Amino acid sequence: MDVAVAEHEEFNKTFEKKLLMKNQMRAGKITTLMLGKRLFAYFNHWRLDTEYYNKTMRTKVVDKLIRLMIGKLGQAFKIWKDKGRMKQK
Repeated sequence: MDVAVAEHEEFNKTFEKKLLMKNQMRAGKITTLMLGKRLFAYFNHWRLDTEYYNKTMRTKVVDKLIRLMIGKLGQAFKIWKDKGRMKQK
């Protein structure tokens, strides 16, 4: 009877060690995947914000600057022409 109990206890110990190792490996994989997903989400968010910023700069801001500069150049040209006319008079 002692032999059977000793073998069963040894079997239980090895089984518990294997089970503990599997659980630790599973927890490690879960943690790795979670960190990977969080890291991916961060960089994906950063990429989308950068694309939105670049798109906004190209469409809205650049167009407004071009219109502003064209207006300023038109005013400068008009002043230059008026000065030339004033000299002729």
